[in-house]
Amino acid sequence: MGKIIMCGSFKGGVGKSVTTFNLAYSLAEIGKKVLAVDFDSQANLTTCFGVEDVEALPVTIGHLMMAEIEEEALPETVDYIHSRNGVDFIPSSMVLSAVDSKLRLEMGAEGMLSTTGCG
Repeated sequence: MGKIIMCGSFKGGVGKSVTTFNLAYSLAEIGKKVLAVDFDSQANLTTCFGVEDVEALPVTIGHLMMAEIEEEALPETVDYIHSRNGVDFIPSSMVLSAVDSKLRLEMGAEGMLSTTGCG
């Protein structure tokens, strides 16, 4: 079984995408098999891998997650795993934002507290 390494933070601009990109390439250079997954709807990691028009991608992590939520068939891996210089990656796009909204509606949203101000 492979190891999973996650670079994450709710704060933007702290270097998550660049760290992930550099770590992925460094691991690939020493012979490790790497799959980087971009779980940010801004798709900065996807852009680091050289994808210029992320919205033109037919399948991203958002599409895969939406298919799982809606219990639809998943596409073939060749349709969503891209490769650049020995590193495999699954790109992201704004579709991931729709997944977030869908999950909030489907999974216990009735128990969420409002964070709006009083009065």
